[in-house]
Order: sequence, then C-alpha cells, then structure tokens
Amino acid sequence: MKWSNSLESQGKDVLILVLQRTQLVLYLESKNSLQAWNFETTQVHDLEIIDEALYRTSLEKILKQLDIGAKHSVLLILDSSISFIQQIETASSQDKQPANPAANPDDDGKNGENVQQIRNQDTIDEEARVAFTRKVPFTNTFSTVLQIGKERYVLAVNRDLYEPIVSIVEGLGAKMSHILPMRVLSGSFSEGITEQAFQQFLKNIEKYKQYNLLHTTINREVEPMMTANMKSKEHPQRVYMLIGTFTLLILIFGLVWYWSQQREQAELEERLAEQAQLEQAQLSLDSTPADEAEEVEEVVEAPAAIEPVMITELAELEVEIQYAQESQERAAELSQVLEANEVSVVLVLGAQLEPAATEALVLMAPTVSEEVQVEIADLLAEFGVEGTFETSEELGVDMRLVI
Repeated sequence: MKWSNSLESQGKDVLILVLQRTQLVLYLESKNSLQAWNFETTQVHDLEIIDEALYRTSLEKILKQLDIGAKHSVLLILDSSISFIQQIETASSQDKQPANPAANPDDDGKNGENVQQIRNQDTIDEEARVAFTRKVPFTNTFSTVLQIGKERYVLAVNRDLYEPIVSIVEGLGAKMSHILPMRVLSGSFSEGITEQAFQQFLKNIEKYKQYNLLHTTINREVEPMMTANMKSKEHPQRVYMLIGTFTLLILIFGLVWYWSQQREQAELEERLAEQAQLEQAQLSLDSTPADEAEEVEEVVEAPAAIEPVMITELAELEVEIQYAQESQERAAELSQVLEANEVSVVLVLGAQLEPAATEALVLMAPTVSEEVQVEIADLLAEFGVEGTFETSEELGVDMRLVI
C-alpha cells in the first residue's frame, strides 16, 4: 500500500516532482529512486519559459518514460529557488496599544483617545499580497499568504513554470494531489534532496496538507490548469501585452524622431538667421568708423544656452532599483521606504549582480539636483546603506540604485 495516510492516494504509486530554478527532480516511491531533468536555456531561463512547446514536449517525454498514468498520484513541490517571499506584519504588531497602567477606564473616555482600531488580518494580508505581487517580475504570477509558525508571509511564483506540469500530469491520467512550497518542508529536506528525505516526507505528509496550494487556488472547473484566472490559449494575455508594448514603443520612437527632426530644422533656421545677422553686422562694421565698431559688436549677442529642467523634489524622481537574487527582500523593503517618500520606484532583477549588504551604487542623471541627492543619501543612510553617487548621461531613468 503506497502512502496509506492519504485517502486520495491509497493503492497508487507516488511520484514527487521538485521544480527548481534550473532542473526538475523526479522521485518514484515504488523504485525509491530519483533523477533530475536539467532545463536547457532554450526552454527555461531566469525563471521564464523561453519555448513553451519544447518545454512541454520534453517534460511529457520524460514522464512517459516513467510510464506515468492512472496508477500514479503526483505531488509537485515548488522549490525556494523559484519563489519570491516577503514577511507580513500581523494586526497585533501594527496596532500595539501604548501602556498606561494609571489610566482609569471611567475617566470621561480620555483613555479611548489612545486606543487604535485593530485592522482585520485578512485586509492586511490582501494588501500585502497585492503590493508584493506588483513588484514580482512576472506577467502571470500566482501569489498567496502562508502562516509558517507564528509568522505570516506572501509567496509568489511564476505560473508559467508549473502550470504545464499540472496539465501534462493529468493529461496522462495521473492524479495531481498536492502542490506544496518547499519553504514549509524544511524539516523533511534539511539534509538535502535525497531518497531518505523523500521517504521521511511521505511519512509526515499529513501535517503539510494545510499548505496544499492545489486545494486553495485551483478552479476545479478548468482543471488541470492550477489557477482561477488562467491564460486562455485563444487569448494569450502575454502576447497581447507584448504586442501592445511593442506598438507603444514604435509610437514613442516615431514621436521622438518627428520631434528631433522639427528641432533640428528649427535650430538650422536659427543658425542661418544668426549667420545672416552676423554678416549684416560685418558689412556694417566695414562701412562704419572704428569708434562705432564696438557699439555694433555689442548688438550681436550669442544665442542663450538652453537650461536643462532640474529635478528638485522627490515626487519628481523616477528610481530604478537593480538587485541581486539574494537581495530581493532588501530591495522590496528599500522600495517601500522610497515610495513612502513619494518616489516612483521600479524593481529590476539583475542576474549577474553580487549582493551587497551595506553599500549601493547610485547612478543619476545630470538633471538630479544636489538637494534631491542629499535627500536620497539620507534615506539610504536611515535604511543602513551607504550610497556611492555617480553621474551618468544615458540611464533611461532619473536614478538607478544597484544593491
């Protein structure tokens, strides 16, 4: 009898899949053996599906080699290397009351002025989930709230990575019974991913059922796709978004080109007018006595330089935060600090960056005023980071923080 603790899996052979950043680990209980399928860069790169058709074909081929079908129950574990996570403040920690032992509950209601209304934890969770999901660099993100011990976390994963696995498994007739995040299974896999670790995990499977993402997020009417808001094959949202973005870029490029042409034409006409004016002045000098030449020269003035528009307030500043994979949580916290000061922030994952705990490279456009530089330096210092400021002509944004 296989995995007898789970009613759904009685009499079935268990297949466990561990989806990691660069590979898929497969463990078959009946053979007590595991193998790994390494992703090719043409299939998966940096947590994004490059070629979905090739990804699905390769995965289906591997599962068929294992003869996966109706006799199997499948568990999918989402490794920590493919997920983003952020801790949530609980309602009690946000709304702690100031201690006042001498307060009299009957003194005309004065004590009530110090009492704050406790926020509903569900509201806090949803606000944190939505805010964190917007910062994750995926267009098709699954996010949920997890209670791990006494702490609460937002977990976010790229749906495009695991949804094809769910679809193929159930397409072969097998039963997808669990989808679990590795972050809640640390006790079973503390010594690494081994045959012994999988055996221990199966013995303790019942205590992890509360973390089964399959039961909490799947829309059973559109099974086997694990989401209530699936991308339709007939209406691929990502394709539409890419087409829209590409079209917008073309329009912007066209407007910039048209504007530059008009500006060049205006500058040419201005130079011609200035040249004609200088020639006219020269002719006047040639026919004017020497004592009057200085007065003519004073009339011809050089064109005024065009002053750049300076950024003098944080609300006018657009900041891009580039962060290493290991610095993802700090980048999200720094983003919240800047946004609290009305700074517009965009998070960008830099695949080749090395994490730095207390240092940050600050690249800024020449239009950033010294006052804004000082305010940013102060915010970084309060965050525990020392900024090294450098000016760059070609950023694409007003300021870039590299942590």
